[in-house]
Formats: sequence, structure tokens, C-alpha cells
Amino acid sequence: MRYPVTLEYTLNDAVRGHRDRRLADLLCELTGAEDVCIVNNNAAAVLLMLATISAGRQVIVSRGELVEIGGAFRLQR
Repeated sequence: MRYPVTLEYTLNDAVRGHRDRRLADLLCELTGAEDVCIVNNNAAAVLLMLATISAGRQVIVSRGELVEIGGAFRLQR
């Protein structure tokens, strides 16, 4: 980065802002989406996608596609 960025601070209001708002605004402008949700790993993205498209339904995931993070967290539904 060449210039300072206000990640978590809203200069106009002098209050704490949302870390991803600037990027979310740019993505909305680029894609025409109403809003976006930014996550920092694939497991979170998969969980959000599955929760959205399979609401109230069963999802079958092959054993080879289970997500494990650090040996303690597993994504299994």
C-alpha cells in the first residue's frame, strides 16, 4: 500500500467503523450486488454458501470434502 487507509475508523463521524465496509462498497459497485459479506477463509465461505442455498434441506458432503481447521474444528452438517 502506498497511502494510509482508515480500516476501522470512520473519519467523518470520528467513530469506529466496519473493517470491511470500504471493500464491500467497491465490490457492490463492481458487481451490482446489494451488499457483500467478506470472509477470510474458504471454510467460512463454504459454510455461508451452504447455509444460504440449502436452508431447510439436507446437504450431502463426501468424506473427502470435510473441512478441518487445526484439528479441532470440523465442518460437518
